[in-house]
Amino acid sequence: MKRTNLPYIPAIILSILTAACSDAPQIPAEELYVRSFVKEFGVPAKSHTWSMASPVEAKISLGGHTNGTATFYTDAPGAPGCAILAQSTVSGGRSSARFDIPQGTEHVYAKITLSDGTAAWSGLAHIENGIISIGETGSRAGTCPVTAAPLEYKVKRLADENLEAMKPYVTEHSKTWEDIQAEHNIPPFQKVEVSVPRLYALNNFDYSRRTPEFTNLDIIPVIFSYINDEGEQKAGLFNNPSDYNFNDHDDNVTYYFFKNKILDPDVTFSVRETGRVDLDLMWRTPQSEMYWGYYYYKPEDEAALYADPKRFFEEVPKYVMFRRNSVDPEHGMSGDNGMLQFKYCEKWSMHPNLYNPSQNHDGEHEWTDWQNLTSDLCKTLANNIGKFRPSIMRSTRISLVYFGEDGEGESSYEFPAGTRIGFFYGSVQEDEKFYFGKSAMNYYLFHHKNYTMSGYPIDQIAPNYRGIYAAKFRFNGSTYIGFELGDGDNDLNDMVFRIHNTWPPEQDLTPDDLPKPEPKEWILACEDLGNNDDYDFNDVVLKLSHVDGTDELNVTPLACGGVLNSYVYFGGRGIEHMWGEIHDLLGVPRGAMAGVGLGYQDIDFSKVETRTFKVPENWLASESFSDFTIFTENEGATHVNEGVWIEAISAPGGEHELSAPQMLLLPAEWRWPIERRHITHAYPMFTGWVGKPGENSGWTTGTEGEHHRYSRIDR
Repeated sequence: MKRTNLPYIPAIILSILTAACSDAPQIPAEELYVRSFVKEFGVPAKSHTWSMASPVEAKISLGGHTNGTATFYTDAPGAPGCAILAQSTVSGGRSSARFDIPQGTEHVYAKITLSDGTAAWSGLAHIENGIISIGETGSRAGTCPVTAAPLEYKVKRLADENLEAMKPYVTEHSKTWEDIQAEHNIPPFQKVEVSVPRLYALNNFDYSRRTPEFTNLDIIPVIFSYINDEGEQKAGLFNNPSDYNFNDHDDNVTYYFFKNKILDPDVTFSVRETGRVDLDLMWRTPQSEMYWGYYYYKPEDEAALYADPKRFFEEVPKYVMFRRNSVDPEHGMSGDNGMLQFKYCEKWSMHPNLYNPSQNHDGEHEWTDWQNLTSDLCKTLANNIGKFRPSIMRSTRISLVYFGEDGEGESSYEFPAGTRIGFFYGSVQEDEKFYFGKSAMNYYLFHHKNYTMSGYPIDQIAPNYRGIYAAKFRFNGSTYIGFELGDGDNDLNDMVFRIHNTWPPEQDLTPDDLPKPEPKEWILACEDLGNNDDYDFNDVVLKLSHVDGTDELNVTPLACGGVLNSYVYFGGRGIEHMWGEIHDLLGVPRGAMAGVGLGYQDIDFSKVETRTFKVPENWLASESFSDFTIFTENEGATHVNEGVWIEAISAPGGEHELSAPQMLLLPAEWRWPIERRHITHAYPMFTGWVGKPGENSGWTTGTEGEHHRYSRIDR
């Protein structure tokens, strides 16, 4: 409430006016407020909630025995400004949650983690009619059995006599192949072209499964860059070293494997529990003629297989999932077979792969020929964080197929727990190269080497750190595998998959300065029942913070634009519900306006305390911000009960049964008007929201009127 300096009125006139009005009925302050509000803004929409928050319900129904925690975010974890919305317990793959989202929100980001922090499901979850449904992605898998047919691809490997001679020394990783060759008079190596043994093409393989949608912020911290809490652009984990000054220009193979030995050169996984092994293709830029697939074997056979490269090569069945483009373009690494296509547009229904819902296209980013979008332009799109930050991607979710222990059985998606799984790919360019996810196998079978961009002395590298063309790593709780196609840059990001139901690497490579999500916040902006001529909604301003599913509500006072004593209550009007007087809570003298600009003092937030209230776990700000009430004393009051109550919606306005807001629940970034600035000066679209809230939910955005808004210092 503000004091208004009234014009001078002669005493005689004032006495006449007073006498004339002495018998007039007193109109309650609440009704005066409603009348003035309607006169100022028009008739409010019926049943207006005066909240920019909308409740939604999330339903999780996953197959298997997923037990853990579901966390819902406003954006991908690690994205600047990402906030936590809710948490719920997942038991037997099922869970539910209710939480608030900003009006107009189309999707949230969901992440389901197991007890050890490993992500079992993560991605964007879309909202339809207030409901979020998370389940297994649609697929025709199971309706048509997958079959494995022999596939004829050739590769150059070392001759049999070289492999036999080398077998006794395979485990001597301290010596190079050349040293052993010289010490034991092994004939100079020679390569022979052979058909890859036990190589199978998967027929009727299901390419129709879609991954949970994700944003470019899921993957660019790995393959490009990210923005830390300080707003600085930092190089991603496996970025292209030619794009950034990173690790003294060492390429990623040199940095991670040769020098620091952060990663295991054996890119093999163990199945965690009996069931599906799914891979999400997060990124791919292959241009060459190549094929890609997986292999598996029993864990008890591993030592014997690794000790005999020739046996490993010949006995382990290998299943090609993506074939050579020219031979089988339908199942190749390029073309629209459900793979990531990097399409960018405004309407999801037109291009269901990648889109930006609100981006204005201009300049070099105004593309129309989506089918011919090159990998270089794809990289530009993903790397330009500021311009393409809201971009959403869709990709393929691959379920590996199990054909029994010997690889000759019927197809199934049930892998026994403990099964060892590895990956390979082959190139029909560059001398018919073939790469396993086991560097020692690459070295002894094919004599592959890594020639590093940084000129690391290759002769000093032990064999188990040569022939590296893949990396497995853990990032933000998810397990990834990245591949290097052997084109010389050694960035290990030419193909990147996210893999599920396998034991992850122990070390998480998530950068320490990647932004960490905080609980979602809301602003409670209050207008007292004083002079009804400013409507700045800055008389009492509070910040609310609550993660749905928890029992704590954190409240921080932010501003006091009224001069009268205003007492904040929560959960009732009894003295036991009173928190304190707003000026006292902000550490400013009573009667002073603060935190509202116009020359009034700012708040020293180092001395402002946040109060934690216990609330039910299903407490929602959108439905319960009326738990807050504020009692404002009359000017010159001598008793504490001399004043009026400020609540979410003021009393009905006479015969028309109208109501008006005294509190607005608004987005966390909202900036209240500076003192004596009408809310429509700062936010011109407010009036439209009063009458049609569903059509004007964007009134808090935009820059028109920005100079009438207070520059907040609490964040």
